[in-house]
Amino acid sequence: MLIVNSLEFVAIFCYYVTTVCMASIENLILKFLDRPESLKYLQIERVLLHFGFFKIYAKGSHLKFKHPSLKSDLIIPVHNSDCKNFYKKLACKIIKNYVL
Repeated sequence: MLIVNSLEFVAIFCYYVTTVCMASIENLILKFLDRPESLKYLQIERVLLHFGFFKIYAKGSHLKFKHPSLKSDLIIPVHNSDCKNFYKKLACKIIKNYVL
């Protein structure tokens, strides 16, 4: 049985989180910029939050995202845990034109 003290565990855990999670978000971003309609809403939300958007809850099924460098908000209606391809492409266009 392997015994690891708490500092070694924290170091191993931090290394794992930074390498595995960063690789997955980078792959998700590449997929999002290439074909945004292939992603589910939760994946798009993760990409938006990564790029500095703030999620603001609105009434009903509409979710609002704010970004400090944008004047207007990005509003995405979500039904059955997904949104229409138009909103996915719109989010991709906003990130490509204004955030990157």
